[in-house]
Amino acid sequence: KPLSSHPPEHAVSPPKLAIRQPHRANLIDPQSMRDVLPYQANQLLARSGAPVLRWCEGLFGITRRQWRVLAALMETDSIRSSDLALIIELDRVRTSRALQEMEQRGLIQRKAEAGNARYVRVSVTEQGKAVYEGLWPMVKAHHQHLMDVLSQDELAQFEDMLARLQSRALELRDSYDNLPKANRHAGRAGRPAQPAQ
Repeated sequence: KPLSSHPPEHAVSPPKLAIRQPHRANLIDPQSMRDVLPYQANQLLARSGAPVLRWCEGLFGITRRQWRVLAALMETDSIRSSDLALIIELDRVRTSRALQEMEQRGLIQRKAEAGNARYVRVSVTEQGKAVYEGLWPMVKAHHQHLMDVLSQDELAQFEDMLARLQSRALELRDSYDNLPKANRHAGRAGRPAQPAQ
C-alpha cells in the first residue's frame, strides 16, 4: 500500500461518542483482573489507540509498531538500534524486524557506526519525516479530545501520578529475582498451560 502524508481533514474532527459505560475499577482492593491497573491500562490503550491504528494502517500504510519506532526516531538525529529497542520497550529481534521493514519502505536508513562497525545507527529519511508530520497532528488532536474530560488541575495531578507510577513500575520490575524467561510461544494451539511450580 502506498505511503501517504496527506490525510483527509475530517480525520481529526471531534469524535462522535458512543454510549458505553466502562467497568469502574476497584484499585484499592481488586476483586478480579478487571480491577488491576495493568488490565485497566491495557483496556485504555486498546480503546484510545484504535483510531490511531486505523490511521496508521489505513492512511499511511504503516503498523502501530512502526509508528512507535518512527516517533522515537524523530526525537534524535540518529541512534543505535540497541538503544532504540530500550526506548520503545521492545526486544531486539522485533525491533530489528520493524527496522528492516521500514528500511525497505524508505522510512528509515541504517548505517554502521563510524569507528565501530559492530553497532548500527538508525535515522529517519525525508519520506519517514513526511509520514510523521502527516500523522502526528492527528494523534495529538486525538490525545486532546481524550484528555478534555479532565480539568487543568486534574491533568497536572494526573501527570504527577503517572510519573510516580512509571517510576514504581520500573522499581518493581527490577526488584523481582529469578523471573522466568518469557516464552511468547506459550498458549498457542497444541501447547497445554503449565501450572506454577
